Amino acid sequence: MRMRHRLCVTIALLFAITGHAQGESFSPTLTALKSETLAIQRDLALLESALQPHDASMQLYVSVDIDTRFTLQDATLVVNGRTLAQKHYGPTEQAALSKGGAYPLLRTELSAGTHNIERRISGKDQSQRPFTQNTTFTITKVPQRTKVVAVHLADDLAEQRYRFGIQQWNQ
Repeated sequence: MRMRHRLCVTIALLFAITGHAQGESFSPTLTALKSETLAIQRDLALLESALQPHDASMQLYVSVDIDTRFTLQDATLVVNGRTLAQKHYGPTEQAALSKGGAYPLLRTELSAGTHNIERRISGKDQSQRPFTQNTTFTITKVPQRTKVVAVHLADDLAEQRYRFGIQQWNQ
């Protein structure tokens, strides 16, 4: 995998050096080939990082019910007393979340063991009133595995309130 990565980078550099050394502009074919090479290099790097997870990594995702009446505006994540992630959601991200998207709020290195997580969520309810909720929970990070945590906001129509579900698993 690393050999392909290096090959793509080398090809891209050769195209860049050749075009500038001759003082000519790139032909459309060379420009397209260079773009393609860079796209392959980017894809290979992403694939490599996905296939070789770090020993001590943790990922946390935020999602909401499809077509929820709640508009998520801000999320903060505190791990072991340290704020590690803060996110303000704009209209585009809010629309994506309401259609079933999941936002990767945090990707970090985390040692094995027990960790205290506090998540703070704020937004507006269906009447545009401010809504804030803080929740604290504990996770246990297993050595040699990536810890994945999903925080999901759901409408509880029977009780006319919102509830948050937290799922966690080791990869």
